[in-house]
Amino acid sequence: MKFSTFKLLVPIVAVTIQSNSASTVIPPYLDHMRMPVALIGTLISVGPVLALASRLPVGMAYNHQRARFLVSIAILAMGATNYLYSFASDSFSFALVHSLNGFAYGAVTTLYMAFYVDSLASDENRNHAMGYYVGSLAMGYSTGNFFGGLIADHWGYALTFQLGAILSLVSVGLLW
Repeated sequence: MKFSTFKLLVPIVAVTIQSNSASTVIPPYLDHMRMPVALIGTLISVGPVLALASRLPVGMAYNHQRARFLVSIAILAMGATNYLYSFASDSFSFALVHSLNGFAYGAVTTLYMAFYVDSLASDENRNHAMGYYVGSLAMGYSTGNFFGGLIADHWGYALTFQLGAILSLVSVGLLW
């Protein structure tokens, strides 16, 4: 793996850590607010629906010259909504925040994959690079779940969401 490829992978690891730390603690967070399980399932479903809805328009808006800017905006939006989870105190506010987060997540993951492929060095093996990309996602998913649960157990849900949001700043900083 080339160092330039490695540098491209670090931000997406941070994004997936952020996403999975939140997704791990959202069900117990909603349960802690005494929401019924059927409502929890419904509220959680809203995010993926909006992620799906964002993929086509952001994919069509993708342009390599402005890709870094678009990805950065989407990551910051995802981070802002992650932070706002800590203030969502009822089903309506949670649904709103989770919808925006889902839309941003769909945008980030769609734009980032295109940006990653476009940004690979010309002599980088594309087959290997896709394996590195998927492996990086797995690394973020697994560590995000662990750290999300650990932080929530020791310091609470709000801090879990807020620390996850900080990873957005780290990701954007690494992009530039």
